[in-house]
Amino acid sequence: MKLPILLFDQNKNITGIYFLVFFQAILVYGPVVVPFYISNGLNYGQILQLQAIFALSAFLFEIPSGIFSDLIGRKKTLVISCFFSFLGYFVAFVGIDYWHFIIFQLLAGIGVSFQSGTFSAYIYDHLLVDGRENESKQIFANVSRIMLITGIIISPFAGLIVKISSLRTTLLITSISYSFAFCISLFFDEPISSKTKEVTTVRSYLTKAKNGFLNIFRVKVLKYITLEYLGFVIIMSAILEFIQPFLIYGGLPTEYFGI
Repeated sequence: MKLPILLFDQNKNITGIYFLVFFQAILVYGPVVVPFYISNGLNYGQILQLQAIFALSAFLFEIPSGIFSDLIGRKKTLVISCFFSFLGYFVAFVGIDYWHFIIFQLLAGIGVSFQSGTFSAYIYDHLLVDGRENESKQIFANVSRIMLITGIIISPFAGLIVKISSLRTTLLITSISYSFAFCISLFFDEPISSKTKEVTTVRSYLTKAKNGFLNIFRVKVLKYITLEYLGFVIIMSAILEFIQPFLIYGGLPTEYFGI
């Protein structure tokens, strides 16, 4: 299925989701992120620490994000998610030292956790209202296809952008892309099913969040799943990003990164 066809659905909110993930998949900086960090004076140890900070940030806000979504609504949570992500990439674009990039990873982690805790529920609630809940697997598959196809298409352009401009320009383009995603989220409609949920107090939600965190340490299975998740994110990020140092040591010109 071609990408332009994938981007449209009979429900304008699902179409909005498709375009949102399309712009979020334009991570031009990804294939050259290690050279970018090195150009700003970071060493490989600090780069790995940044990945750990991102994983920890995403984990810490995962439970509160779902509760927050129930408290203020799916749309507002997605808007907040997109804003934090955009702000994070903008900080990375203007950042010049290690502490700036720590802020970037913290903001990006919050953005990812708020979206992951709400994204699926937002889509399903709209499908439920339309009586199309049996199409949920296809819709989620379309989302994955859009992200994958966009990433494959965009990746080779990273090196070209570096060649004709600079490493920092890749963060500028990514920031602009995420600003588009943020603007799209502003036009989402709140699903009717989430509007009609029972209203409870902020204190009760805070209690749920606290109990959620405590259960992670009390329940052995949850503890192992949490450690596995954190380890997976850190290790996979390290593998993906530490391919780039081997390319650097091998003398491969940066313009060929991402191909």
